[in-house]
Amino acid sequence: MGGLEVSGGRLVIDHDLDGELSQFKAACDALLESDEDDLVLDMTATSSFFSPYIGTIVALDVTARERGKHFKVLISPALKRIFDMGRLPEMLDVEVIE
Repeated sequence: MGGLEVSGGRLVIDHDLDGELSQFKAACDALLESDEDDLVLDMTATSSFFSPYIGTIVALDVTARERGKHFKVLISPALKRIFDMGRLPEMLDVEVIE
């Protein structure tokens, strides 16, 4: 299992998300507590994740907006299809990083 690192307004995930939803939620909560107005979820080193994570990502966006913050998700090309199938780019600010 890899790491979930929150630094400033950025949460970096350096592995696939497959069974640590509670740790991911805690890291998202820590990200929301950042003093930064621009929050980033960096999933560029992630190639897969289970569907329960989608709800947490959307909830992170909603809460960030409620707090007047901007939230952006950076994804790997491997995640593009998953995000597209879930229509997440229609709801979130998503950028594919090659």
